Parts: sequence; C-alpha cells; structure tokens
Amino acid sequence: MRTKRSRSRNRNRGFTVLEMALALFSAGFLLAAVPRLITQGHDVMASAPGAQPAEAAELALKGFVLKENRLPCPASTAATGVENCALAQGYVPWKSLGLPRPVTNSDGHAFAYAVLKGSNNLSTATAKYTPTYLNSSDSYWLTPGALNSSETNGLDLCVKLRTQAALTLDATLLRVRDSAARTDLSRASNVAWVLVDPGSLDPSFNGNNDPTDSVAFESPGRAQALDYDDKVTVGTLSQLFGELRCPELLSAVSAAAREADFANDNWRVRKYLYDFRSYELKVRQQKKIQADNFKLLAIFDLSLTVALTALDLGIALAGPAGAATIAAGLVNAVISISMGAINLDGAITSVSDAADEVAEGTTRKSDALSAVGDAATFRSERRDAVLLLDQRGWFQ
Repeated sequence: MRTKRSRSRNRNRGFTVLEMALALFSAGFLLAAVPRLITQGHDVMASAPGAQPAEAAELALKGFVLKENRLPCPASTAATGVENCALAQGYVPWKSLGLPRPVTNSDGHAFAYAVLKGSNNLSTATAKYTPTYLNSSDSYWLTPGALNSSETNGLDLCVKLRTQAALTLDATLLRVRDSAARTDLSRASNVAWVLVDPGSLDPSFNGNNDPTDSVAFESPGRAQALDYDDKVTVGTLSQLFGELRCPELLSAVSAAAREADFANDNWRVRKYLYDFRSYELKVRQQKKIQADNFKLLAIFDLSLTVALTALDLGIALAGPAGAATIAAGLVNAVISISMGAINLDGAITSVSDAADEVAEGTTRKSDALSAVGDAATFRSERRDAVLLLDQRGWFQ
C-alpha cells in the first residue's frame, strides 16, 4: 500500500491541469507575438546603418513625407546631398533626409533619385484638398462650397497622388518603361519617385537611367546583363497612396463632411420651419385684428339698433298709432336687439379664439426659433470637426 507521503511526492513531480493550461497559454501568447517582433526587428534593421541602401533611402523618403507632407527634391550632386527643387531628377538628397552619409552601394557608387513634378508636383506642399460643405447662408438650395481651411498637409499629397494616378501617361513627367517593351518609351507609367543603384560594374548609369538626361527610367524588371547592372526601385502612385493610408484618411474627412452637410441641411429645414411659423403667427395676428374689428362692429351695430328702436318707439308712442302697431314695433325691436346681442357674443368668442391662436402661434414660433439655435450649434460643431480632421492630416 502506498503511503500518504509517497503520493504527495509523486504529485509534486508533475503538472496539474491548471498549470498545464497556463503554460500552453503563455507559449501561445509568445508565439503570437513573434511575427510582430520579427517585423519590428526588420524595420529597425532596415533603418540601421547596415541596412540595404535602397531600403534605408526608401524609409527615409517616407519619413520625410510624413514630416514635410511632400517628397524631397533631388540633390544636384551626390556630394552636396541637399535638395534642389529646380530639378526633377538628380541624386538622393541625403542631408535633407537626415541621413548620416550619401546613399551608395557596396562599391561606393551614389544612387540617383527622381520625383514626379508637373501640375501635381509631389515635391511641393500645395493645397489640393479642402472638404466640400454646403454654404450656410439663408438660401435653401445651394451648390457645395469649400470650407475655409488654409491647412496644407498629407491630405493634399493624397489628392495629388489620386489625381495623377487617374490621368493617362504624361511623357513629360517622371516615368519608367514597360518591362515588356524596353525600347519603347511611349509604353511607360508615371511614378511618384525612382531610386537607381548604378551597380558594381562602373559608377555610370546604364540604359536610360542617367539622372542628368531625362525623367524616363528603365523598368525595375529589366534583367541584368553584361551591359546593364543598374537596379531600379520605384514608388508607384497607387502604392504610395496606399502606404500613406490615403484611402482611410480621405474617407474619414469625407464622412465628417457628409455629416456636416446633414447638420447644415437640418439647420436649413429648421430655419424654413421657423420662417413658416413666423408667417403663421402673422396670419393669426391678422385674424385677431379682424376679430377685434368685428367685435367693435358688433358693439356699434347693437348700440345703433337699440338707439333706432328707442327712437321708433318714441315716435310711435307720440303719434296716433294704435296699440297693435306699437306692439309690432316692440316685437321687431326685441328681435333686432337679440340678433345684435348674438352677433356681439359671437364676435367676443371669435376674439377670444383668435387670442388663443395668437398665443399658440407665438409658442410655436418660439419653439421653432430654439430649434434653429440648436441646429446652428450642431452645425457649427460638425463643421469644426471637419476642419479639425483636415488640420490633423496624417495624424487622425
């Protein structure tokens, strides 16, 4: 028979179910974190001094974009490393990018760099985007106008990328050849930026990659050969548009602008209702004035009827008329006075009803005015929210 002590010792040697579950959970958590750690480690290595030159330069370009809301201009020479915005192609502006040294390959040959200019100049921060918003004047049906925002940020660059990507090839702007038709420069695509590693054979650029010649470069897919060892890296318009989260950013501001449009429409409807209530009150006030006038007429009519009846009775009593004639006059007088009293009573009731209607109309107008104020406040809040998103740019 096993003793109590031996059972206790055996139990201490193994895991309980709870301990095993906790161990498996911890292992699973660590394994799940590995891909992210690897990705972060790769980013750190890419930005480290030992990273591939093209990768380091590309990361520096994207960092420059997030800071300056534009791509850098090329440098005139590899040695200066300072951007010259009079150029569309040249060398990597490593000083302007904040890099410690020129971007070169393992043989010390400097990289070429080019950027797309033209009407959607990616190397200049210009206002290309302002959210549209319905004008907030007293007119009820208006075409959308632009919000008064002078901010220039990443949203403007996003619009440039989107606009240029929707256009057909512009042979005067930065482009790369179609890899399937290397000899035909008309078969090319406009791109945002180009980096060219001149290769190890010689420091000169092969093919159509001379940065002092034109803005047309060879395809990144062109195969290496004895007479061609350049390595071309490009940033396409759509690629950069996606990497910078442009769809998300523009959608956020557009959604806020649509909400502001709704708030403005709500204000306009409330304003229309207020104008209607104001007109309604005027009608009711006019009706009250008419009721007061009818009351005055009824009073005057009754007074005149009583006076005329008294006059007729006096004449009848003073004359030779018989009792029957006098009696008939009395009956007619009573009927006339009764009708006058009924008319007066109706006029008084009409005045009272009209006064109630004026009071009700006044309350309705006041409520409508309060609703206009609330709608105007909500409209201002939504409009300010759009402007805030527009000002934040990348940092939404």
